[in-house]
Amino acid sequence: MRLGNRVLVTGPTGFIGAHVVSALVQDGFSVSVATRRASSPDPAIRTFLIDTIDGRTDWGASLENIDSVVHLAGRAHRRAEVQKREADHYSAVNVDGTHHLASAAARAGVRRFVYLSSIAVNGAMTRGRPPFRPDDVPAPKTFYGVSKLRAELALAEIQAGSPGLSVDILRCPVVIGRDAPGNLALLAWALKKGLPLPFASVRNQRAFLAIDDLSDFIALRLNASATGCCRFTLGSADTVSTPQLVRLMAGALRCRPNLMPAPPAGLRALLILAGRRDKADAIVESLEIDVGAAKLAGWQPKVSIAEAVNRAFG
Repeated sequence: MRLGNRVLVTGPTGFIGAHVVSALVQDGFSVSVATRRASSPDPAIRTFLIDTIDGRTDWGASLENIDSVVHLAGRAHRRAEVQKREADHYSAVNVDGTHHLASAAARAGVRRFVYLSSIAVNGAMTRGRPPFRPDDVPAPKTFYGVSKLRAELALAEIQAGSPGLSVDILRCPVVIGRDAPGNLALLAWALKKGLPLPFASVRNQRAFLAIDDLSDFIALRLNASATGCCRFTLGSADTVSTPQLVRLMAGALRCRPNLMPAPPAGLRALLILAGRRDKADAIVESLEIDVGAAKLAGWQPKVSIAEAVNRAFG
């Protein structure tokens, strides 16, 4: 066992967590997981059952002899009215839960805390501005984004008071991989059903992130010697428009992309009127990401969006 390779991962049964745990085990890390429900038994992985993640979670036993924590669990992005209705829940899980875990990790002598944040902290679109960077002034537009920002601020405060704990904050866009939920799953369903998609006239540029590249960056940071609180914006090396993404997914799924023209401004207005501003931003607007800070840390995105789509849906 290499010194310093004992890792606790939260959220191991989610889409990202399952991939990251598998990748870390393959990379030779000694992995423990904290989860609300037991997953498939694996003799290489220690499992700690927890009821929920909030400001009262008992992390005691799970943090014993742990060098690093990879915190992936959290309340995920949902439609605006759900976020508004569940604002207290977002705060309890994403903010209080993260603060409490990091505080416990600092007390237990953990040396590194890797936190999966979101590009939503930067904002919803990059139309008319440069690509998002980790040093941008935060401009979250949703309760989810605000909760992620508040968690980041809590982590920075804890790190400042616990110099033995190094913190890495990863702001990511939509992650592409097998079993990806959310908009990608919805789009795959629509394509397989042959539904008409009025996106043919959209001319945007959006970055994504392959799950393999995210896993590689997490492993890189677990082995890093850098101290303090570091923020990174991650994304693919390339970008695609919404109709290009549809065609890539249709090719991987071996179905016909039933794309139809429609004025993007009208499409955006209809989605906003229907209470789906999040979908309007994701379909019509651009989202570009500067990964310069991550490259300086020794990382390079290796998987193109086309290859990521093929791996996920082929």
